[in-house]
Amino acid sequence: MMDASELVFQNDQPLPMRSTLLPTFSVSVMDKTEKVGEKTYFFISVQKLLYGDLQDESEIRRSIEDFRSLDRRIRVEISENMPGIIAPRLSNRETTLTEDIPDNHARFMGKYASERIILQRYLITVLAHPYIGQHKLTSDFLTSPESSVVNYKFSLGRRMTGAFEDLWGSSYTDPDPYFEERKQKMAAYSGTVTEFANAFSLQNINKKNLSSTLALLSHSLESNGHPKDSLLKLWNIAAEVIKQEEVCPDLSKVQENGPLTAFLQYGWHLAYWNGELTLGTFLKHHIAQMDSFKDMMQRRTSLLQELDNAKKTSEKAKPPKKEAAHLALAKAEEAVQRSTVTGKQEIHRLKEAETKGFRQALIDYAESQMKAAQETYEVLLEQIRRIHEWEPAFPDEDDTSIPTSDSNSSL
Repeated sequence: MMDASELVFQNDQPLPMRSTLLPTFSVSVMDKTEKVGEKTYFFISVQKLLYGDLQDESEIRRSIEDFRSLDRRIRVEISENMPGIIAPRLSNRETTLTEDIPDNHARFMGKYASERIILQRYLITVLAHPYIGQHKLTSDFLTSPESSVVNYKFSLGRRMTGAFEDLWGSSYTDPDPYFEERKQKMAAYSGTVTEFANAFSLQNINKKNLSSTLALLSHSLESNGHPKDSLLKLWNIAAEVIKQEEVCPDLSKVQENGPLTAFLQYGWHLAYWNGELTLGTFLKHHIAQMDSFKDMMQRRTSLLQELDNAKKTSEKAKPPKKEAAHLALAKAEEAVQRSTVTGKQEIHRLKEAETKGFRQALIDYAESQMKAAQETYEVLLEQIRRIHEWEPAFPDEDDTSIPTSDSNSSL
């Protein structure tokens, strides 16, 4: 961690910090949803704290549209009016857990588990911000009975202007080496993280697809197989082991379509969930914060461009317009200065927060894999014991109950 002295900028105005007199919030997006028409509402437990003591506690419900509205308002009403600020951003990358899969009974961790974690990450990031965390927008979102959705419509002219600014900013060299160096590093880092996130997501999707394929195969065998078939008997013994709640408690929730289906699907589906709910959700959140950094740099580039134009105007201004030109130049210089001071603080804050978040996501992912491995080991150990105890009985050759090759063709 950097020394605290590196955060001090002499003769500069720091970003407004959270006052200890103001209440803070502790939030938890609950594992409970409500469908109203086309909207899905998430329930949030909100605790208002003062000096660490609980002052008030409430439960609110918010839809995805409400969260997106908050995200847009923070970016439009706060970020664009505060040079240098890096506002928390809500990930717009689609999750892979809302799609239906064959034998959908395996959703034993909740239908919207991934969305719930992403929304909670976003709220915690908003509350941790030294300025946005205490802003009225945030307070209203967490305390109002119902959230108001505000939609911003951008004109074609503004979109075209933004496109030209992106093109101009990509080739513009920041006069401050600190920002120029970080802009160049972020360009390379962002591409690497996005590529890794896409590969990780594809790996998880493949696990889910394999899980679904095994479920369909096991369901077919369970439906068409013969009860005296030795292979099916072995698989049923394994399934009986899985059914024991003391071995795998979560499996008690996925038994609707039969233990054999759950047995074959469980391992890969659990690996898929573990990856998506730990490292997968963080990567989506992390990429969104990198995009917010790029937004800040783009706004800074626009301010630098305005400063260049103000300097040229001031130099060419005739006496009647000289004073107004000087005032415009002073205003542009002040905006760039604020962008420089606040931007350096924000970059350090973002780097520290995202590094800690990445570290924790990797720990959570590793721990979830270790837990799954331990469960699998216990299941396989019990499975081996049961198989050793089982003595297959082979009927006489004249036993008419033996399945023919035609009846077992499905196997």
